[in-house]
Amino acid sequence: MINKIMLLITTLSLFLLISCGIKNNDGNIEEIKKQLDIGIIELGSEKLKIIKSQLDSILKNEPKNHKALIELARYYIKTAYKKTNHDYTIVYDQEILKEAKKALDKSLEINSNYADTYIYYGNYYEGILNYDKALEAFQKADKLGTINPWLYTRWATLLLAQKKPDEAASLYEKVIELSADNKTTLASANEFLARHHERLGNLDLANNYYLKVIEILPKNAWIRGSYSQFLRSKLDKIDDALKYAEEALTLAVYGIGRGIYADALYAKWAKILKEEPNSKEAEVYFTRANSLQPNLATVALFVGGNEINRYVADALFDYGLISIDEVHQDTGMSLLSQAIYAGYDGFVPNEKFAKYLLEKGANPNVYNTDGWTPLLLAVDDGLFNIVKLLMQHGANPEMTHGESTYNALYLAKKRKHDEITNYMSSYQEINN
Repeated sequence: MINKIMLLITTLSLFLLISCGIKNNDGNIEEIKKQLDIGIIELGSEKLKIIKSQLDSILKNEPKNHKALIELARYYIKTAYKKTNHDYTIVYDQEILKEAKKALDKSLEINSNYADTYIYYGNYYEGILNYDKALEAFQKADKLGTINPWLYTRWATLLLAQKKPDEAASLYEKVIELSADNKTTLASANEFLARHHERLGNLDLANNYYLKVIEILPKNAWIRGSYSQFLRSKLDKIDDALKYAEEALTLAVYGIGRGIYADALYAKWAKILKEEPNSKEAEVYFTRANSLQPNLATVALFVGGNEINRYVADALFDYGLISIDEVHQDTGMSLLSQAIYAGYDGFVPNEKFAKYLLEKGANPNVYNTDGWTPLLLAVDDGLFNIVKLLMQHGANPEMTHGESTYNALYLAKKRKHDEITNYMSSYQEINN
């Protein structure tokens, strides 16, 4: 009888130890999940190492813990991340992503009806640019049912990569509904909606979303810098732009932040000069701005090139600080060439600024260091309106590329830009 009682006590003790261990692991996994919700920069490499060690320990004792396997996949996805391009496609280390796939496959074998597994399958397939499989995985997660905001965050990112911003916006609204306790996803959703409404011209809405992000992440320098840019370039609220740029730099000293601050300082300088041409106060702002960003061609292009801050370009040209045909020291291009060039990451041709420069007297027949004229650049990229604009301001269509023999008409035909080809052929017929 005593032996039976002792056996029962031992069995119960083992059961309690195992139960407590499982509960403890579940608690650890929930804590790891919260940690992995944090952005990669804020989280840092040391915390990621700790998370990996914790997951390895859990899985050593419970190799079939599917929740731990999912978080292991998330760890690999997070460490595989490299950058997000301007077209919202995301670049990952493909070898590390394979490790994420292995963890997800194991999790699926253990529990095939757990929605979170499919969320991160979608993330994986997005990472290898298989958008059809990613969508299939997100839809499966949605069908199984989940309140995990990362489903709609990742799904929205996929839609952005597919050039569907309006559909993405509706999903980000859903993220906000589900993310009361998740600052990272809540901030991400509000920031996207700020930029989305900024792009649509809904500036009051955009302003409100920016302020919400700042409220959620009061110590984040990047969002304050982004908001400063918005205030300067969209609302022309230069004093407010300066305030937020300064706050950003008190939180973190970073190169982009210094550039944003310099842009706002140049705008303040030019704005004062509009009201008081010989202002000593304006000189103070210029000196401070120039110490941060001495390349005035860059300032003319990226600050003065914005229509609402065009007075910055006016001041630079009218006070003789740079020439209208200034050649950028980094690109070897004139301002006019840079205004129409769409060849480097994230730059969009600025037709209005090109027109402004031409009306100011910019020379449309200046070669850059690679042998391209503004007209050849515009033809190469199929920019019909800019081609017409350049021709109307004296661009020479017979100028050839570098030491080659091909001119603008030849290039238009070669690139199969039919509208430009027809226009230039007609132009030649009229002028010959």
